[in-house]
Amino acid sequence: MVAINSVPVAYCHKQLKGSNVHVGAAISFPLGQTTIESKAFETKNAIENGADEIDYVLNIGQLKDKNLDYIRREMETIVKLCHSHKVIVKVILETCYLTDLDIINACQIAREIKPDFVKTSTGFGSAGAKVEDVRLMKKQ
Repeated sequence: MVAINSVPVAYCHKQLKGSNVHVGAAISFPLGQTTIESKAFETKNAIENGADEIDYVLNIGQLKDKNLDYIRREMETIVKLCHSHKVIVKVILETCYLTDLDIINACQIAREIKPDFVKTSTGFGSAGAKVEDVRLMKKQ
């Protein structure tokens, strides 16, 4: 898979047509600080332009504020949109900014909503993935 922001998806899709390389669009990347509606629009647009996979960054601020209903609605919106188009969807948590409870809450919601993958980080945060975070995520 080639991972890109959503703007060049159509170009990459055209260039990679006929190959086995997926086009992956990063949504609300790298901060995740956009509304559900903005993420849904960006996701739909990327899918319409040929994205095979979506990596979206969870709204970290809402998660840290314990607004779990918001996180659930956000995840449900993006996952349903992707799955309705048979597109793989990955949720990025950016665990370097989260407490263990934040990670647990996000993973429990993911268990309920069922994205295809949950990822630790964008690679742009203050730290990358830690083994302890992966273990905690796996327990959920």
